[in-house]
Formats: sequence, C-alpha cells, structure tokens
Amino acid sequence: MIIFAVLFILLFLGIYFIKKEWEAIGGVLIMVSSVLLLMALILFSVKRFVINEEIEQYKAVKLTIDNSRNLINSDIERAALTNQIIETNKWLSALKYGNETILDIFIPDEVMELEYLK
Repeated sequence: MIIFAVLFILLFLGIYFIKKEWEAIGGVLIMVSSVLLLMALILFSVKRFVINEEIEQYKAVKLTIDNSRNLINSDIERAALTNQIIETNKWLSALKYGNETILDIFIPDEVMELEYLK
C-alpha cells in the first residue's frame, strides 16, 4: 500500500504545483505519477493472479507427493519427487521473503500459511 500512497501523494503534489503556477514541475509530476500508478495497478492485478495460480499448483503438488509416498516407488521416481520438493520449497521461500518486503502488496498473505514440503 505504501507504493500506491506515495504515487497518489506525488499526483496530488503535481496538481498543487500546477495551481501554484509551476506548470512544468506539476505537469511532469502528474505525468510520471500517473504512468507509474497505472503500471502498478496493472502489475498488481497480474501478479496476484499468477501467484494465486501458483498457490493452487502448490496444493496439487503437495497432494501428489502425499499420495505417491504411499506407493512403492523406484529410485528414479523418488529422485524426481525430491527434485519437485526442492523446486517447490525454493518457490515458496522466495514468496515468503517477498511477502515481508515493501512489495508485499503484490503477494497474498495466504503464502505465509503454506508449509514447506518434506
């Protein structure tokens, strides 16, 4: 939310400068903040959609891993399963880290509730 707040402040600051007869500075502030605000809104919706899709994939992978552990697997299948667990845990750790930074608005808080695969 901080990102959107800063962009709105810059937008209103640009309007203020235009009213105080500093058209050049105000115009630049309005253009830059408007473009960045539009980009942030588009990025926000796309990023949220992609991460929600990846969370559903995580749930499917977890279910598959739980089901395959009950079956007798060959060494090759176990190695492939281990690689999938490693990749999923890397993805999850990157999202959990991202959720604790200033860009946390782009990552749903549901990520923090997901557990690492074992």
